[in-house]
Amino acid sequence: MFSAPWNNLRYRITAVGSDPISSMYRFVIPLRDMMRRSWCSVAMSSLGEPNFQYLSHSPFLVQRLAALSEDQIALMHEQGCRIVHDIDDLLWDIPADNPNVHALSSEMLDDMKRAMRSADLVTAATEPLAAALGQIGIPAVVNPNLLDPADWRVTPKRAKRKRLRIGWYGQRNVHIEDLNVIEAVVRKLAREVDFVFYGDLPHGLAQVQSNFEVYAPTSIDLFPTMLALLDLDILLSPLAKNRFNECKSNLRLLQAGLLGYAVIATDIEPHRTLPVTRLANKPGIWIRAIRERIGQIETVRAEGRLLECAVRERYTINEASSARLFEQWTGRAPTL
Repeated sequence: MFSAPWNNLRYRITAVGSDPISSMYRFVIPLRDMMRRSWCSVAMSSLGEPNFQYLSHSPFLVQRLAALSEDQIALMHEQGCRIVHDIDDLLWDIPADNPNVHALSSEMLDDMKRAMRSADLVTAATEPLAAALGQIGIPAVVNPNLLDPADWRVTPKRAKRKRLRIGWYGQRNVHIEDLNVIEAVVRKLAREVDFVFYGDLPHGLAQVQSNFEVYAPTSIDLFPTMLALLDLDILLSPLAKNRFNECKSNLRLLQAGLLGYAVIATDIEPHRTLPVTRLANKPGIWIRAIRERIGQIETVRAEGRLLECAVRERYTINEASSARLFEQWTGRAPTL
């Protein structure tokens, strides 16, 4: 990920990530901001790099499945380290149609829970996820995802057009049930609006005779630029109603918002935090909502600007949010 030299700064924070995308939003963005403010130096590694180095009497951040062994935890506590374990998904209740459910053994999940119980602090991305942790005896503090506007300086072209550009992005294999919600919608409206898919085309649409725009996935570093190049009017965010999705974060809304895209989404907990159009998972309702916006591009773009203002006001990194995280992670306030 990234590292910084000690440079005689007072605190060095060591972080081990489990997933590059989650690590970006949970650790890299706030740590990068703290470094810019000269509050700390950082050493970061991934789960595949077990020979990480850390300083005694310093904070150690660990994420998701990057669980420390009992011996490591005991030794680090003896050396005065503050261990913070972060999680952003309900990993022990993944839907059966998600291929990740087969990648996580019960032993891995048990190790993760044991490590969280031994941590000095557990942080969670959402209130429902923190509540789920509380149900298994793990108290957690909620730290919502925050974006860095510096990563999102790209802007959509906002080309003049008559047809709405409506998009979805993601991996179809991990969103099978979610995508079932909108496949009928896309089939019905394929000749009335332009649909754009970034990452994958949903399985059920492969045989539809339409000129869908489909773009291959990119690295996380290129994601903001690519999403802006799509020049969408509306981003779709369908989610199946299940416990896993109820605990998810509103990250998709944040990403759409910083680009000024309006969002039509399932009425489910992650989507109730920001001004988006929330609908029941019934194709007819989604079709009607989209048709009401055909020929109303300026109105749709006004919806996107409203979302953008809310995201910038409430979900972007700043000195106050970084100071709050720094105090949680180190146990003391930064020297401002």
